[in-house]
Amino acid sequence: MAQSFRSTHGIGYEDYRLNPKLQLEVEKQREREYARSQSFGMRPETGGHHQT
Repeated sequence: MAQSFRSTHGIGYEDYRLNPKLQLEVEKQREREYARSQSFGMRPETGGHHQT
Protein backbone atom coordinates (compact mmCIF):
# COMPACT_ATOMS: atom_id res chain seq x y z
CA MET A 1 0.00 0.00 0.00
CA ALA A 2 2.77 2.43 0.89
CA GLN A 3 4.43 2.04 -2.52
CA SER A 4 1.19 2.65 -4.44
CA PHE A 5 0.46 5.67 -2.25
CA ARG A 6 3.92 7.06 -2.99
CA SER A 7 3.58 6.49 -6.73
CA THR A 8 0.12 8.07 -6.80
CA HIS A 9 0.69 11.06 -4.55
CA GLY A 10 4.45 11.51 -4.59
CA ILE A 11 4.80 11.17 -0.82
CA GLY A 12 5.01 8.26 1.58
CA TYR A 13 2.03 7.18 3.62
CA GLU A 14 3.87 7.86 6.88
CA ASP A 15 4.56 11.44 5.76
CA TYR A 16 0.89 11.81 4.84
CA ARG A 17 -0.31 10.32 8.12
CA LEU A 18 1.90 12.54 10.28
CA ASN A 19 1.51 15.85 8.43
CA PRO A 20 -1.93 17.52 8.43
CA LYS A 21 -0.91 20.00 5.71
CA LEU A 22 0.03 17.15 3.37
CA GLN A 23 -3.24 15.41 4.19
CA LEU A 24 -5.17 18.51 3.20
CA GLU A 25 -3.30 18.85 -0.09
CA VAL A 26 -3.79 15.17 -0.97
CA GLU A 27 -7.50 15.33 -0.17
CA LYS A 28 -7.95 18.49 -2.26
CA GLN A 29 -6.19 16.76 -5.15
CA ARG A 30 -8.46 13.71 -4.75
CA GLU A 31 -11.56 15.93 -4.80
CA ARG A 32 -10.38 17.70 -7.98
CA GLU A 33 -9.65 14.38 -9.69
CA TYR A 34 -13.03 13.00 -8.63
CA ALA A 35 -14.90 16.05 -9.92
CA ARG A 36 -12.98 15.89 -13.19
CA SER A 37 -13.78 12.19 -13.60
CA GLN A 38 -17.46 12.84 -12.95
CA SER A 39 -17.60 15.60 -15.54
CA PHE A 40 -16.33 13.29 -18.29
CA GLY A 41 -19.48 11.17 -18.21
CA MET A 42 -21.76 14.20 -18.27
CA ARG A 43 -20.61 15.66 -21.59
CA PRO A 44 -22.61 14.38 -24.59
CA GLU A 45 -19.73 15.08 -26.97
CA THR A 46 -17.47 12.57 -25.22
CA GLY A 47 -19.79 9.68 -26.03
CA GLY A 48 -19.58 8.58 -22.41
CA HIS A 49 -22.44 7.09 -20.52
CA HIS A 50 -24.09 9.40 -18.04
CA GLN A 51 -26.53 8.42 -15.35
CA THR A 52 -29.93 10.00 -14.94
